[in-house]
Amino acid sequence: MDSQGSLPSNTTKKSKGKQPTEGKEKQQHRLWSVKEEEALLGCMLDCVCDKYKADNGFKAGYFVLVEKELQKALPGTTLKAQPNIESKVKNWKEKYGVIADTISDCGHH
Repeated sequence: MDSQGSLPSNTTKKSKGKQPTEGKEKQQHRLWSVKEEEALLGCMLDCVCDKYKADNGFKAGYFVLVEKELQKALPGTTLKAQPNIESKVKNWKEKYGVIADTISDCGHH
């Protein structure tokens, strides 16, 4: 066993370049402001219609449409459908699921 431990030494600092042996680096998470989240939700509500509804989410093209509306609402934004908007919606769904499960569990005791 070597004395370095199991974590790479560069876990706390940003790496400027990739070394061939490191493989794919994990993408940095973007921090959303409250204003950006509120604008995203408003744009999603404005863009939702039967054309983009699906049984378990949204049809292809929906997030691109939301991206265009978000750029109108927040000029100069760098938020993109992939990965930013899709990732934020996935995060919201996960948080909703945890909260819904917690509430459901509390009702059965």
